[in-house]
Amino acid sequence: MDVSRRGLLRSAAFGGAALAVPLHWADLAARAAATPVVPRFTDPLTVPHVVVDDGRPVHLSIRNATHRFHSSLGEAATLAYQATTADGSRVGPASTYLGPTIVVRRGRSTELTAENRITHHPLAGSLDPTIHGTLATDAEQARTALHLHGGNTAPKSDGGPLETFPLDSSGAAGFANPYTYSYRNSQEAAGLWYHDHALGITRLNVYAGLAAGYLIRDDDDDGSGTRLPAGDYEIPLIIQDKTFNRDGSQFYDPSPWVPEFFGDTPVVNGTAYPFHDVRRGQYRFRVYNGSNARFYRLSLREKRTGGVLEFLQIGSDGGLLNNPVKLLRLLLAPGERADLIVDFRGLPTGAVVEMQNNAATPFPGSAESSRNGGNQIGKIMQFRVDNTRGWDGDVTTGTKLRAQKVFR
Repeated sequence: MDVSRRGLLRSAAFGGAALAVPLHWADLAARAAATPVVPRFTDPLTVPHVVVDDGRPVHLSIRNATHRFHSSLGEAATLAYQATTADGSRVGPASTYLGPTIVVRRGRSTELTAENRITHHPLAGSLDPTIHGTLATDAEQARTALHLHGGNTAPKSDGGPLETFPLDSSGAAGFANPYTYSYRNSQEAAGLWYHDHALGITRLNVYAGLAAGYLIRDDDDDGSGTRLPAGDYEIPLIIQDKTFNRDGSQFYDPSPWVPEFFGDTPVVNGTAYPFHDVRRGQYRFRVYNGSNARFYRLSLREKRTGGVLEFLQIGSDGGLLNNPVKLLRLLLAPGERADLIVDFRGLPTGAVVEMQNNAATPFPGSAESSRNGGNQIGKIMQFRVDNTRGWDGDVTTGTKLRAQKVFR
């Protein structure tokens, strides 16, 4: 609630009276007048659908959707990437938020065709026409550009902020809709992600749902489960912070733009405060910080004993490390990724492990934090250990993760 109240007071201070507040300001402030309490750890984690590049072109439809971020909340208007066939037929489950995890092979190019089918922007009240690049038409026909974050990509396929589509109604230059990106996948195995990149509205498009994982495989990380956990034991965790209106819709600071947004509720893969049932084995978590401005200093704590669990980091933004590194906590800035191994084998059946965060907001913290909008999110999600056996390989600090390669 601090966010919306502060924004409303700031508006009144500038305008001098409530009548000076633009209609969409007043409407959004009223809707956000009481942020709903979201029960913790009652809804299961959603694991994104996987699309494997088998040599055929990958098609994504960028579209409007509705999504329920928690069973206690109403439906929210969102944006999503939907995998489709060339003729537009849906592939896999319906995407209502974020998009599928795309898995590719190093050395084999991927042709990805994206089609913008957005008919209205779910956060139109937060568009700020004074920001360079924002267009009046974005409320009804939002521009998009698909950027492969961390990819070794040719300029014409980089999805730069000006390389948006479709053409806006004024006839300004843009890329054809649909547009085909060509990714060479020439780099080592890594956990990348793709997201919107449109000038002036990137923050709103990503917050509304346009982000997802992109995994490059190679001989060091072939996805077979022989050397590293795979399949059900390799799970992306896209962590974001959000604020919700009373009706369950997404709240974002209304226009005029503020430089940092901090939500009051953690969302992982589109679910607020999720839990995930795990087997007694090792898991590989591909962790993404998908927040606008929030840093996370993550740790794992066993609820019954209060003990902090060690985990291994096996990769970062650029790919696999030479060897795993043992950690008790991990700091992630917005946009950063980490590749982690968590071992649940030593925990008893019924054990509950909480992912927690103690990073100051704004980071690294100061006496100004509360006044600037900082609100602490201490708990992110839960893992619940069952009585079945899971992936039982042996990833340790002595494991050699990648062959030594010559960089050219």
